[in-house]
Amino acid sequence: MKTAGIIAEYNPLHQGHIYHIEETRRRTGADYVVVAMSGDYVQRGEPAIYHKFLRAQAALRAGADLVLELPSVISTASAREFAMGGVSLLGRLGVVDFLSFGSECGDVDLLEKVADAFDQPPAASNRDKNAREPERVACPSKSATAATSDGCSLGADLSGDGESSEYSALLQKYIKSGMTYPNARARAMEGLGLSPDLCDVLAAPNDILAAEYLRALGAFPRSEATDRQTSTPRKPRTSKMRDMCSPGMRDMRSPGMRDMRSPSIQPVAIERVGDAHDEGTCSSGAIRRHIMEGLPIGGLKSIVPPDVYQMLSNEPPLFPDHFTGLLNTRLSDLAALPDTSAAGIGMPATSTPIADMEISANSTPIAGISHRMAAPENTGKPLLGMGHGEPHTMSGMPSTGKEATPGSIRASHLARILDVSPALANRLLKQSAGFATFTGCIQALKTRGYTYTRISRALLHIALGITDDDLEMAKSLGYAPYAKVLGFRESAAPLLRAIKKKGDIPLITKPAQARRILDPYAYRMFGQSLYHAKLYRMVYHSTYGKNLPSDEGYHLTAFPSSEPAPL
Repeated sequence: MKTAGIIAEYNPLHQGHIYHIEETRRRTGADYVVVAMSGDYVQRGEPAIYHKFLRAQAALRAGADLVLELPSVISTASAREFAMGGVSLLGRLGVVDFLSFGSECGDVDLLEKVADAFDQPPAASNRDKNAREPERVACPSKSATAATSDGCSLGADLSGDGESSEYSALLQKYIKSGMTYPNARARAMEGLGLSPDLCDVLAAPNDILAAEYLRALGAFPRSEATDRQTSTPRKPRTSKMRDMCSPGMRDMRSPGMRDMRSPSIQPVAIERVGDAHDEGTCSSGAIRRHIMEGLPIGGLKSIVPPDVYQMLSNEPPLFPDHFTGLLNTRLSDLAALPDTSAAGIGMPATSTPIADMEISANSTPIAGISHRMAAPENTGKPLLGMGHGEPHTMSGMPSTGKEATPGSIRASHLARILDVSPALANRLLKQSAGFATFTGCIQALKTRGYTYTRISRALLHIALGITDDDLEMAKSLGYAPYAKVLGFRESAAPLLRAIKKKGDIPLITKPAQARRILDPYAYRMFGQSLYHAKLYRMVYHSTYGKNLPSDEGYHLTAFPSSEPAPL
């Protein structure tokens, strides 16, 4: 039995994704295709345009045999951590032989060289918390001196061991000249001797993520294997996944937890076909923009499969601005925290199991923080509620009277949130003008040194309460301590049996199973994802007055092999 794995978002699924699945089967001869898919939130730092069960059904129709959900702390993380989490989930199933991914270049050997450049940048110094991903500019540590007016030095490494002053200086030079960050990074690396073909890969988004997948494959301790695509030996990298978290977090692992299996997964690069302007193919981003701009859905009929077209026609979407109310209230609640308090920054430290926490239509308790929700409105009031007019209220809920202001929200509070560096926290607090929307806040904070995606992730983590400690906990658990099933085909029954026999993480089809079979740390991670899914449903209900299927109430059925159940 051969099994191929794919890490995806399908936000939404289109003809290019179908081609990827079909080409994966053809190239590998796989009997089964397993998809590790983002749930209700995606790596760009946004809510998924459609909820996870709809997207999972679309994936099964497109040819996938089993769809698993990435935990929310992983699905919204940097490219490095996203890749580590996806590879970990597939690897720990014990049955995946291939990892297939889209790529602009389609050349595994070339991508391996880029992955090596990530691991061994031209020169290195010390890392800080902001050198975690290859897409953004690193900012100085809390004790460092700000190099620019917004407190962010415009240097960054490639998520390796650090950055050289020469590389940082070149990067600053090209960014200040007006280049985008990916192009500036490529030019800086070229200036340090990286070959032009590798530099071209650094400017291609799918190639960058592909290189991160290869880095993640190499991060597992494993025996030497033969690459079935190139017939050349693939050597393990020097880093080990279990050593990528802090010693303190590693010590928190439960005694009965097994070490991660060492997978021999072979990479398969599928060259990307067409672009957003080609007839018959498209990008998910172009589809989202089409819908967001209110253009006729009929214009998408030729670039998505019929069942997805039906979904686009009938299902209302969620966009980042629908989360404006949640972000507003989260910031207001952070302002109410005492200066020295760490409580209330992230998930609750409570004896009540997180997965069992009730979230009503208007209130979502999180360590005593009340998230009052409503559909976003262009109220003209600032995002931070800086004293303009009457106190902002949502869903008819009375204001706490503790609106967020630059003085009341403390950088120390924000800096505990994942992807919020001290410099970015200070930049957020320095904004004196108000923001009416989630995307408006991103645009106001965006600079050459802070990409749109970086800021979007930071704001989403603020809204969801995802902290640095949450990611460290996930890393200490091997990124994926369970496999939550979103859907499968009837013909995948042998695959499920093989996973149960060979895998070292449990398959979870119902939330009630989690408490019985997961250790307390893994169960907390599982519960956090459930909590975030509830927030997604609550925003949807507040916006459209309609209920989405819940994890607890969704009836998971095996789709017929020949004709999956309708959306």
